[in-house]
Amino acid sequence: MPRKKIVPSPEPNPEEVVRAITTEIAEEERAQFAALLKQKMSLSERADQLVELARMNDTKRAPVGLRAIQEINAITGVHDPKPAETPAMFVFPDDTQVSIRVEKVVK
Repeated sequence: MPRKKIVPSPEPNPEEVVRAITTEIAEEERAQFAALLKQKMSLSERADQLVELARMNDTKRAPVGLRAIQEINAITGVHDPKPAETPAMFVFPDDTQVSIRVEKVVK
């Protein structure tokens, strides 16, 4: 009789789980959800958990670690805000005139 090969079930993607939880609840339920989270897990425990997640560096869980680091940075205010617009490549004085000549190279 042949043996059945046991295939482990894939681990759920943490981002998908969190997205499912946060998108399935209504706005008023979010406040209740936040209160329950605060009740079940102290601020210190949450910080410890985020630090543990941030230290994940194997190829399978590295994105989770990166996301945890991003959350830590957002919470602590340490982030590099993207500029609203691209800085000018050249800055000329107000009385400067610029002329551009474009030539087509014939081969």
